Amino acid sequence: MRTDPSLLTRPAGSSAVARVRGSWLPRGDVLPVLLLALLPAVVFGIPALLGHAVVPGDDMTQNFPLRELAGSQLRAGHLPLFDPWIWSGAPLLGGWNAAAAYPLTWLFAILPGTAAWTAGLILTWETAGLGMFCFLRALRLGRLAGFLGALSFAFAGAMSAQVSHFGLVAGMSWVPLVLLAILRLCRHSAARGARFRWIAVLTVSAGLVILAGEPRAVDDALVIVLGYATWMIARLGRDWFRAAVSVAAGLALGACLGAVQWLPGLAAVSTSQRAGGSVALFDSGSLPVRWLLLTLVPDLLGGSGSLRQPAFFSGYNLTEVTSYVGILPLVAAFALLGRLRPGRGLSRWPEWIVWHIIGLAGAVLALGGNTPLGPLLYRLPLFGGQRLQSRNILVLDLALAVLLAYWADQPAPAPRLRRGLPGFTRGRTWPETALGAIPAIAVAAVAVLGLTRGPALLHWLGIGLSRAASVSGQLRPSLIPYAVLGAAAVVLVIVMRRLGPRSRPRLLAGFVAVDLVVFTVLCVV
Repeated sequence: MRTDPSLLTRPAGSSAVARVRGSWLPRGDVLPVLLLALLPAVVFGIPALLGHAVVPGDDMTQNFPLRELAGSQLRAGHLPLFDPWIWSGAPLLGGWNAAAAYPLTWLFAILPGTAAWTAGLILTWETAGLGMFCFLRALRLGRLAGFLGALSFAFAGAMSAQVSHFGLVAGMSWVPLVLLAILRLCRHSAARGARFRWIAVLTVSAGLVILAGEPRAVDDALVIVLGYATWMIARLGRDWFRAAVSVAAGLALGACLGAVQWLPGLAAVSTSQRAGGSVALFDSGSLPVRWLLLTLVPDLLGGSGSLRQPAFFSGYNLTEVTSYVGILPLVAAFALLGRLRPGRGLSRWPEWIVWHIIGLAGAVLALGGNTPLGPLLYRLPLFGGQRLQSRNILVLDLALAVLLAYWADQPAPAPRLRRGLPGFTRGRTWPETALGAIPAIAVAAVAVLGLTRGPALLHWLGIGLSRAASVSGQLRPSLIPYAVLGAAAVVLVIVMRRLGPRSRPRLLAGFVAVDLVVFTVLCVV
């Protein structure tokens, strides 16, 4: 018996969704859940079994050894509070990077180091993917839409590129569960039993964001969570109070749970060079405005060095500036704006518009000191004391993944013919097509510029003329896939309305898969 692919895009609340008897998981969700659970095991487990565990960059020099130290102290029956091996001793728990209070770090007390590290990687990416899938399904989006959004969030953009900064990824992996709890608290604010359960979920997931040991993840999570919670509560109208109290209680309890990390962490920072933070420190690592083109073509300034392409050749590094979640998330963000029909009251605005606002906030925060808002952002508590503002691009990436799910759930509303006028449709569908084609055209145009006017484009992006001329020829082959993908995305957007219910989900899934593989090979592996 064959399954109708159109079922993949039906809402979670549809009567067409069959449930396994005695199970909370809809039958059709089993395959996406299995894929999101197995993919991290394949990506991280197989290399580890072959003797090549994924421990790049700062993970090798900092995160892995500090977790080994914390695990050895736990195994010896001591609290992991102190590192005796550097200077005359240094804080271990208060130093943040060891994530000594994070449950996944405790694996190092019972497993060999490589096994504990690999298990942590697998569980982190499973948490990110499955958490996002559950959140998107709770938004009543179809299972294919939820799967594509979860896949784009967990395995593209900064979540994938920042694997060398495990604490950052680990902290962000819990954000979808925080969002899910907020959504449930706002929808079921009148049900006492459900309210208490979801307050508990919110408490644990928010606390784990902090315990993961990366202050930047805490900042980015606050931007996303507070923005979404404010939006959801404001849309409730007169029923806002109970939901607001529930969400505030969950976040406050989460902060208390995370206090075992952030209290000694702030104390340690207050005695370090970071205590004398300056505008120059804050501005360091801010994403240059022109480098926003890397959200269109991620290896425009060089990639990972695979397939004989030049490695990243600018003055920064590829990990810190990568934010490419794919072409279709950008298409979705623009196309959805074509459906925007503002109404009176927040409840009449489309629920997805908040993700445009959050995504824009993430882009501004990533630009940091390169915007007029830099001096103001520097004065924000906690946020202003940190550097490497480009990491805030994670906020944009998550927002784009959610917008992709909204669009993929209904990428092309079926046109309705006007009476007596064959071929003419009610409503305006052309704005969606026109706006959705803009980022796809931009991707193809940037790639073509790199192929034809490479030295000039690289020089405009801040590369010296001699260096730009020497690397542009080596760079060209890696730009061809993005030129092809951009052109294919333009065609896909234009013909989307004419596709049948079977071919549409297949093309969407196939395009996202190919896009993800190209990005991973050229920019991550």
